[in-house]
Amino acid sequence: MLQCQVNELRDLLNAKENINLIDVRSTDEFKQFHIDEAKHIPLHLLPMQADKIDDDKPVYIICLSGARSAQAAQWLAPQRTQPMINVAGGMAAWLQQGYPVENK
Repeated sequence: MLQCQVNELRDLLNAKENINLIDVRSTDEFKQFHIDEAKHIPLHLLPMQADKIDDDKPVYIICLSGARSAQAAQWLAPQRTQPMINVAGGMAAWLQQGYPVENK
């Protein structure tokens, strides 16, 4: 499985790279804080909503620690043509670096 570090993801977002960023945390977790560019698809709904993910650009998947996003990447990879990339350390690592989040 492909992985990236949060600093790599931040660089991609800052450069306005054409990527999908999928947050697979629960709705309550997502509402507390999330990366502005992230599309929210909770892990338990992924099988029913996978078609909402564009298949024309790489998919970066994030959760709180990297465990749920790894599950999501492994599940999606055989079904997609684009790379599925797990964000190692997840939102915990993102916050630890002091990167910006949105609260809704």
